[in-house]
Amino acid sequence: MQRPRLFTVLAASSLSLFIHQSSLAQASEQTSDDASTEASSQHSAKLTTKNLHGHVLKRKHHRKKGHQEPGLKGDDVDEIEPEEPGEDIRIPSEPSFFENVKDKVTLAYSGVYRGGSFSDFTSSYQPTATGHPDSTSPISLENLVTAGYRITPDWTIGAIAHLYYLPAGFPPGTGQALQNYDPSIYIARSKLVDYRGISLSGSLNWTFPVSSFDYLRPHHIASAITLNLVASLQAPKSHLRLGMAAYLRGYIPNGNAGNDVPTYKVYLGPNLSYQIVDNVAFTLFIDLVQAVRSRGTGFISGLKNPSGDIQPGIFWQITKNISINPLINIYPSSMSLASSSLQLLVFIKPF
Repeated sequence: MQRPRLFTVLAASSLSLFIHQSSLAQASEQTSDDASTEASSQHSAKLTTKNLHGHVLKRKHHRKKGHQEPGLKGDDVDEIEPEEPGEDIRIPSEPSFFENVKDKVTLAYSGVYRGGSFSDFTSSYQPTATGHPDSTSPISLENLVTAGYRITPDWTIGAIAHLYYLPAGFPPGTGQALQNYDPSIYIARSKLVDYRGISLSGSLNWTFPVSSFDYLRPHHIASAITLNLVASLQAPKSHLRLGMAAYLRGYIPNGNAGNDVPTYKVYLGPNLSYQIVDNVAFTLFIDLVQAVRSRGTGFISGLKNPSGDIQPGIFWQITKNISINPLINIYPSSMSLASSSLQLLVFIKPF
């Protein structure tokens, strides 16, 4: 089965957050005058209270000879005078339990559907770069559920559950199947760089070999540690955004590993997006480098890189919590309907 291109998901998820924040920023600019007015009203409300009969009492400041109260200058004194009943003020309430949890806990779902080739929509297999059905890669829906806890606003620790849904089963025709893949724990740092449109975030993942369907156990690998980086550059005074997703993964073999066990993998995935309207953007993801080095080969010369692919698509932020990104997967080395296929990214953040 094809290895999951998780960084396409990460880059698109980053775009989802960016578009949502851009929409919030635009809304903030449009309501800045209203916000100033409201702030002024709230300032006045600080001098407002109620008496026992429900009448609004408002502090009235004036000059008068008499006892000087703390905080008043010279002969300023405070008097309370009733106003018309029916007026009310908004008193700030304590954050609810849900709001407190939302500030500390993160929860997200990411899904990737990978279909058959455009030349044969009924195929149960994904296409290879040469346009033939890939017998190791049935059509599938990859699912990632990420839960985390914010230690600080920029540091998060958490875990990732990973599973595949196979509509036609594997091998196809055996009935639909759900396969658990290896889980991971992670520590992530946002805003490693956040300066004039340039941003950089990173994370460190530790994957455990618990599933016979995934990559580690069949290759006798005890665990894998991955350093992930996601960078972006917002072009000045433009809707164009350039990005780069990268990772370096080290494999730790166990005593049963063979001489050809993989030792590390390098991934580089440039991407770009152009925001068409507030919640829609054109996207382009490129799997440029997916090189793996096996034991017994040169440390650099032993890297083997499969055929790269590109994925143009349209990103749609349906709500602040749900977005989708349909893509066309294309192999530039062999561009044809037989080697191209439809993919769909789905992102859901409950809060």
